[in-house]
Amino acid sequence: MGRAPARGVAFGDPTSEDAGRVSLTDWISFASAAVFLFLAVLASAHARRSTMAGPLGRTCAARFAYEALEVLKNLTGRESLLFLQCAAASLSAPTTAALVLRFLGQWRRHRWLLLAGATYFSLVALACFVAVVVPSLAWFPASPTWALCLLAGIVPEFGYLFVLLHRHARASDATERARTQVLVLALILGVGGAGSDLPSIAAAAVPRLAAFGLLAS
Repeated sequence: MGRAPARGVAFGDPTSEDAGRVSLTDWISFASAAVFLFLAVLASAHARRSTMAGPLGRTCAARFAYEALEVLKNLTGRESLLFLQCAAASLSAPTTAALVLRFLGQWRRHRWLLLAGATYFSLVALACFVAVVVPSLAWFPASPTWALCLLAGIVPEFGYLFVLLHRHARASDATERARTQVLVLALILGVGGAGSDLPSIAAAAVPRLAAFGLLAS
């Protein structure tokens, strides 16, 4: 999933004090967006040749949308972009879960997990989308409630996925075990880094490491 965004200016306000200023985090987001866009296009080009290409392309597209919106939001100061960014962050979780299950070859066996996760996170994303046109919902995106909703879905779903990856690694040969370990490392950097932002938004004293975790993953 994408890292959790920080709340900015009032709903519909096109400017803020920091709008137009390019920070180190913005440059990291720009670099991440470029990498994810390249990977999404590359995966789409190989969609017919690899079963992993489709889930990888969707995962990278969601993360590209998140990172691109991060840059645009910081440059323009428009909070409507924050709402869209929160929606993209919400959709990163189910696309990543689908990628993991495709890697494990357990897409059909755990279809229930995909459907449950996709339905849950899509509802969270929908609430963020609706906030763009319904000001009474503007409190939800990037709020502690939003962060807790994401954590409530991420912790059980990805906890279960890590168990499946551990079992897969133990039952595999050295080559497949190495591939699994690389994926686990990418998940720890990406999901773990992004996850560190959510408790911070929910008022816990946790450092926010998502920008570096996502780029490293």
